Amino acid sequence: MKHTDFLGNPVAVGDMVAYVEPNYRSMALGKVLALTPQGFWVSRRDYRGEEGKTLRTREYISKVTG
Repeated sequence: MKHTDFLGNPVAVGDMVAYVEPNYRSMALGKVLALTPQGFWVSRRDYRGEEGKTLRTREYISKVTG
């Protein structure tokens, strides 16, 4: 199964992505930790600086290049 972002770009483990945080309207930057059949586990850091991970589907992420 090929995993793609909102724009159709291929996404793999280790790629940097911009994603929409759950319950927020702003974007955040994270790294893809794992792939699932429904989406991606993405590393995150909240406003307090605490690290964690969040499960996002392709509609909520965009691969960052450059």
